[in-house]
Amino acid sequence: MKLYELLNKYNIQIDKDIFDYGFIILKNYCIVLSISLIFSLLLQTFLEMLIFFLSFLLLRRYCGGYHFNNSLYCNIVSTAILIFLPYCTKYYLTLNWAILLIVNCFSVILFFIIGPIDHPNKRISKNEEKKFQQKGFITIAILLIIEIACRVLEIDIVSENIFIALLCTLISQIAAILKKQF
Repeated sequence: MKLYELLNKYNIQIDKDIFDYGFIILKNYCIVLSISLIFSLLLQTFLEMLIFFLSFLLLRRYCGGYHFNNSLYCNIVSTAILIFLPYCTKYYLTLNWAILLIVNCFSVILFFIIGPIDHPNKRISKNEEKKFQQKGFITIAILLIIEIACRVLEIDIVSENIFIALLCTLISQIAAILKKQF
């Protein structure tokens, strides 16, 4: 029995087109995450990828960012980011406090100025924008506290991957703003 029919059988009502869209999104997440997990295990970057993924997922949820018009491009870029950035973080990244503080301050300032970024396919109301902004600030604040505490305690695997998630979110937000302008 198909999942949609099963939901209807138990009186869980949802429009078919919304269900189909959500199911495609879920399937894409599963594909991207599965491929990324396999590569992270092969490259011995599983923990880095997990920390980056969870941080970026939380940030992306409330801050928004760039969206491709094609889901294939989105899947390819998302997979590449989830494989490449944790790999680079583990084997090549060395952060100093100045870079860490500059990027963190810029991320907070940008989010304060522009707030969450919506998408033409998923507009957010003023009420939702206010809630997303509050949750976004809380998320950023918590991640910054964890990042700085881990940096002080020299738990670089955590601080560096949270830093990269913040930087990636910042770049994604700037790209989304530029896309809207042009």
